[in-house]
Amino acid sequence: HGPAGTGKTMSCKLICRETGLPVMETINCTESLDEFVLGKFLPDGDKIVFWESYVTRAIRYGGAVIFEEINFARPQHLAFLNSLLDDNGFVRLDNGEVVRRHKNFRFFATMNIGYYGTKELNKNYCLSIAKRGFTVFNISYRLVPEVTMDEQLRDVMLALKWINEHLDDYPCDKNKVLLTGDSAGGQLACFAAALCGCETLRAVYGSVDPEIKLTALGLTSPAAYLSPEPGIMGINAKTVLGKGYEKKAFSKFIDADKLLEIAKLPPTFLVTSSGDFIARSLTVRLYRDIEAHSGTAYIMDWRKSRGKNLPHVFSVTQPDEPESIKTTDEMLAYFLRQAEKSNKEGATI
Repeated sequence: HGPAGTGKTMSCKLICRETGLPVMETINCTESLDEFVLGKFLPDGDKIVFWESYVTRAIRYGGAVIFEEINFARPQHLAFLNSLLDDNGFVRLDNGEVVRRHKNFRFFATMNIGYYGTKELNKNYCLSIAKRGFTVFNISYRLVPEVTMDEQLRDVMLALKWINEHLDDYPCDKNKVLLTGDSAGGQLACFAAALCGCETLRAVYGSVDPEIKLTALGLTSPAAYLSPEPGIMGINAKTVLGKGYEKKAFSKFIDADKLLEIAKLPPTFLVTSSGDFIARSLTVRLYRDIEAHSGTAYIMDWRKSRGKNLPHVFSVTQPDEPESIKTTDEMLAYFLRQAEKSNKEGATI
């Protein structure tokens, strides 16, 4: 990922040229990605036949496909990636055929920076929560690679401090504050919750004390383990953490289990799904680590629903889908149960 016009797509094509791999298709996800990404039925004389796409041909025979601006794709149009990119390596076409992934198939995805960590991305999700009667503060933070994770975390802590100082100006109870986040934002929410209750961690990260009391925590597919290692999350770890991060004090606390050794999270509601190939294993790991450290947690781990795997952070990106509505309702019910234990009224997210 990177700023617009810096050659992301061209870099992918140059890699393919140097390795002798044909580029079978380049798709701009804001313009040309739809439900027919793998092919569609078309009339052929007096017959209706299935015409497979160049994406499917690349999967079948080998070759590369490039998806530009993948962060703007509709999740349902990317659902085929769940089975294609996992160990099974296949797609099922609309005509019922199963196509196995060729050993020389390669998938490239690009995106412009400047979207994740912004209010605009989660606007509909936040509105769906507000419509349920909650006061919602939707914050932004600076983005990688302009800053590193520790700087992002300080941004979040400053935002929480501002919220705490201005809660009396809004219709809410400052003794019932509920923090939620998803994916990379879920990691920041998890770490921020740990810092709120631990002076040592605040010192390590150079953070302010927001002096805010969190009643509960809601994490959707949190990427809360940042140690560089093989896999999706390890690819950009050093970019996220910054050059020379190993020499910094916070380097000992870049994984949730290490934070939990000296800090306690508030009661935590976790969400993931079978189609969450990015962070399902990390979410389950966090749930187990919280329990291992005598914390309170609940995990909502969706299997197939209506015959499909639900994608990464589905309840945030598709807040009006039935599964998303159920997920958000259960998360908020969990929050309220925790709030009731304080015997005070009101709730804030």
